[in-house]
Amino acid sequence: MLRSTYLPNFNSISTHYEDIKGDTKYRKWGNFRVLMGHSRSLKIAPFENGSCRTTLQLNADKSEVVILGTATQLRSAANIHVVNVAGSWLQVAPKMKSLGVMIDSHLRFDCHAKEVARACNYHTRALRHVRTLLTDGLAQTVACSIVASRLDYCNAMLYGAPAATFDVLQRAQDNLARVVCQREGRTDARPLLRSLHWLPVKHRVT
Repeated sequence: MLRSTYLPNFNSISTHYEDIKGDTKYRKWGNFRVLMGHSRSLKIAPFENGSCRTTLQLNADKSEVVILGTATQLRSAANIHVVNVAGSWLQVAPKMKSLGVMIDSHLRFDCHAKEVARACNYHTRALRHVRTLLTDGLAQTVACSIVASRLDYCNAMLYGAPAATFDVLQRAQDNLARVVCQREGRTDARPLLRSLHWLPVKHRVT
């Protein structure tokens, strides 16, 4: 796929071929920081002499814009519903997904934590159904490769996140530890995490 990236002056475009559908960039817009996840479509434009040139054009149907700021700034921008970027009008969304990370306007990442926890709990329930058929070592390997890896993906984005955001992910890890160790749902998960040599979610942020 063709990927395009804005240079720092936001005027010229550098393009190269990668197997990526789009990318994300920050841009200063008034008193706000605007985060745009976008994809670009290839456009063939003819020269006056009959030859053709290839340009990139923003695909507004596959692009999203999120305004980032403090609570006061976001209240003052509440009436902003569209933003003009490179000649295209884009709808302002309260959150957007980029490379598997859900980014919200307040940068609390609570929406991202809920999505990750939902996916982890889904696979944890699936593992519970076959847990008695697996050895302890194999169950731990499956848990780490399928579930725990989701907790570690892009977890550096959670640095400085509120405690409530980590609590959502910690409950998902606790449920996974209980399934692997074949314990009841109300069992204290802290000794189970120590026996599995798993760091709590907050300490896994790198």
